[in-house]
Amino acid sequence: MKPDSENRGRTDQVAGKLVMVCGAARSGTTMLDLMLGNSEDAMSTGEISRLFRPFRKHHKNPVCSCGEIDCPVWRDLTEGPESVFHENIFLKRPAIKFVVDSSKDLRWIFDSNIWADRANLPMVNVVLWKDPIDLSYSYWRRGENVDFYRKAFFTYYERFLDLKLPFVSLNYKQLVTDANGTLEALCNTLGIEYRESRVNFWEKRHHHFFGSSGTRNQIGSKGATLTYKTEYPDEFVKLFEREARWIESDRRFSRIVAELRAHDVIQGRPSETNGFLAVRRPLWYYRHTLKALWWKYFPLPVPEPNKFRQLD
Repeated sequence: MKPDSENRGRTDQVAGKLVMVCGAARSGTTMLDLMLGNSEDAMSTGEISRLFRPFRKHHKNPVCSCGEIDCPVWRDLTEGPESVFHENIFLKRPAIKFVVDSSKDLRWIFDSNIWADRANLPMVNVVLWKDPIDLSYSYWRRGENVDFYRKAFFTYYERFLDLKLPFVSLNYKQLVTDANGTLEALCNTLGIEYRESRVNFWEKRHHHFFGSSGTRNQIGSKGATLTYKTEYPDEFVKLFEREARWIESDRRFSRIVAELRAHDVIQGRPSETNGFLAVRRPLWYYRHTLKALWWKYFPLPVPEPNKFRQLD
């Protein structure tokens, strides 16, 4: 990649905008990705980083969400190095004005900010997060302990904030309980045209990779709706009582939540785009780079299907 000094004088600008949807696993990033990509001038790519940086066996033989093994939409979009992937979509598909990437990998997000800055490509990082009880339940119903979510929450959001990237945030509960109002506020911030039909992401024939299989399976379905769980099983509620007390007392957790809320798009926080120049990479970035190199040649097995708890 070119040094920053060789790119600061660039005045040309790609005719489009890149939206990075960031968030810990089970936070609803695939759904938000598909909502933002639900228009003729937008493209939802899914967790495209896995196509360039595979770490599981099935990442090397991906199938587009449209179901075609050799999807014609993608035939020329992945040519060239990963650093020009987002830019290439706009150059090769002039009708596309917004590209949405919901790759969770923090190295990819950090690098994408650098690539966009060097290409003079406008972009916004959107961070989606769940309230503790929602995130905890997402893992618990899949067989994990009630406090398992802590590791996912701390590892992801603490590291994201450590990157010092400009961003706007969005709470999952806000999005699902007031989908139109929340999405309208986000679209206004991103400079995307808002229409109520954008919420119904399942109505468009998307072309994206990976992400939540449960959400992907809704594409093309009739009568799909957004739902938010307001009541939880008694067993979970009892276990979470102790966790709720921990949440109130843990300063580290409170600090992260406060930072996320300070950038909440519903509060009218302005988005910051471009002007990002990397000055440092945290140590975990290099550790992940070494792991990625190992997984390239020795990929992890395909994960087993989720085993949900039997609930009354």
